[in-house]
Amino acid sequence: MKSTLALSSAALLALAKADGPYTLGSGADDVSSEAWASVAESANLTSSQTFTGRDVSSEFPGSSADGWTVSLAVRDNLPAEDGDDVLTATTLTLTAADEESSIDDSWRVCAHVFPVLSSSNPGFASEVPGCDGLVATECVDDLAKQGRGKFGEGCPSWKITPSCLRDLSEQKGYGVVIDDNLISGNASFFRQVDGSHAADDESVYMTAALQAYAVVTVFGPSGDSDEDAFAEVTCILPDTVEGDSVHPAPEQLEEEEEDAAAGLTKFVGWAGLTGAVALQFLF
Repeated sequence: MKSTLALSSAALLALAKADGPYTLGSGADDVSSEAWASVAESANLTSSQTFTGRDVSSEFPGSSADGWTVSLAVRDNLPAEDGDDVLTATTLTLTAADEESSIDDSWRVCAHVFPVLSSSNPGFASEVPGCDGLVATECVDDLAKQGRGKFGEGCPSWKITPSCLRDLSEQKGYGVVIDDNLISGNASFFRQVDGSHAADDESVYMTAALQAYAVVTVFGPSGDSDEDAFAEVTCILPDTVEGDSVHPAPEQLEEEEEDAAAGLTKFVGWAGLTGAVALQFLF
């Protein structure tokens, strides 16, 4: 059966909730809350990046807080509600530096997701929370500047600047208001059905394995303030195979010792994997 791709087009079905997760992709409205939770719980591919955010438990503008984390999970063969096909799905989760913290009423926290073009994928996951080699420095600077300048009620996203056209696949990001539940690390703020496909068709999973995202987290005042908002840009892409999951291009896996505690294996050879995806669609 032919695959139905639902990668990152703004023209596809997008279900935005002002105070909840941004849900994107054809058929996403049929995925239950339990199934979305299982994407991270039973992920095939994962990644996480830490960054410096703000202490939102104290009154705005508070102070800087190290240890905020953006996490990504990709799950293949997620059961679909109807038919014989299965889904590949991706989620993004935000965890505060203090997982037990709550957001003081003086704050508004927003997250904006910008899918990165596959042609910009450098072939590896960065060891730092920046976007070096994945998204141009000028674009990162503009995303942060726009995050601060466009900050407002409802967390509306914005049209990207020309500096980002080479690296980002959408003209506008996906914005969501972050509440206490969405900084706990227990609930995703961005949920995407990458596509539906036959169980033995790996093309959608391969594409999801190469999909990177730029995430702009903005910390600002809930009301009038002389202080500007704070914006942090983090780039993330799948870089870890979980447990005994099968990677769509196993020959690209690096032969290194598994992390016994987490059961994780890093993989490399992104350039070769990109070529594998290209070949997949030629036949």
